[in-house]
Amino acid sequence: MKFLTGLISGIILIVAIGYTNMDKGSSMMFSEVQSKLSYEDTVKAVVDSYKKNGWSVLTVKDTNKSFMSKGKPSIGNITNIKVCNGKVAYRILKDDAHKHIITMMPCGVGVYEKNGKVYVATMNISLMKNFFSGEERKVMDIVASDTQKILAFLKQ
Repeated sequence: MKFLTGLISGIILIVAIGYTNMDKGSSMMFSEVQSKLSYEDTVKAVVDSYKKNGWSVLTVKDTNKSFMSKGKPSIGNITNIKVCNGKVAYRILKDDAHKHIITMMPCGVGVYEKNGKVYVATMNISLMKNFFSGEERKVMDIVASDTQKILAFLKQ
């Protein structure tokens, strides 16, 4: 009986901890940094910094404008930027064993306003790389390092 009571108590505790930390898991998967620049200047600075650091900027999409063109109400300033480093992408995709990584490409960067402030968000590659090993992890290290360097202007 003590075993069963302990087991049930343990399950309840795990569920309670999981429930109270649900939002933290999501916030850990993404990096969100407030920008001191205006929305428009932040979009331009992000694009310019990626280009200056050897990355290709594939698309810059005004997501709000896209929704509004389909008859949806405004969701405010929000831009989706897709970036890629061809050398890094080639390094991982040339091997058939790693082709599934294409699902994470190109890298996405979000610039948006909320509560009157401007933010830049990316996937938390520094955390995500821990789910990989070998060549995949090495490539994720490069992407994480580049992303930190490219967006360092946000922390100044």
